[in-house]
Amino acid sequence: MVGITGTNGKSTCTELIAALFNGAGRRYIPCGNHGLALSELVASGEKYDVLSLEISSFQLERISTLRPKVSIWLNFAPDHLDRYPDVEAYYKAKVRIFENQTADDWAVIRAGENVGEIKAKRVTFSSETDADFSYRGGAFFHQQRQIGDASHLKLRGRHNMENILAAMAAGWLLGLGFDGMMQTLA
Repeated sequence: MVGITGTNGKSTCTELIAALFNGAGRRYIPCGNHGLALSELVASGEKYDVLSLEISSFQLERISTLRPKVSIWLNFAPDHLDRYPDVEAYYKAKVRIFENQTADDWAVIRAGENVGEIKAKRVTFSSETDADFSYRGGAFFHQQRQIGDASHLKLRGRHNMENILAAMAAGWLLGLGFDGMMQTLA
């Protein structure tokens, strides 16, 4: 399971991950706050290789055992202050995505975002600074090695490049190759 949260970009990232895994021939479905409800998926009895679960702060408030193999933290900005008494309460709900992860799991985090102490191994992404996965000059990099370029992609804007970086990081952590992911993105 890949769990995705953030103030913005969750649905886009969830769909990108679905495309990457389906493009690699793996049975994959987006669910949660975007796509099929997780409860419907469980009730259907269908089997998938990987699930991407878009998770809002509202849903994270109530988790008890949720443990994604890969959790993605796209970004954080003040939001839903009609529901939460302050920004800190909203943040505390969001950061729960990492709560049940262990050192065997992964956290894909936008470089510079503060998620506090977590047990999962961290992988960073950014279009603004050096990170494990980065975007600069129209190209995608992993550990300073170019893995593709954006000239042939239909998605535009730095925010979408960061969604792509996060999706590729999740794909890589779960065994997808960069060449195949870039072909699917094209």
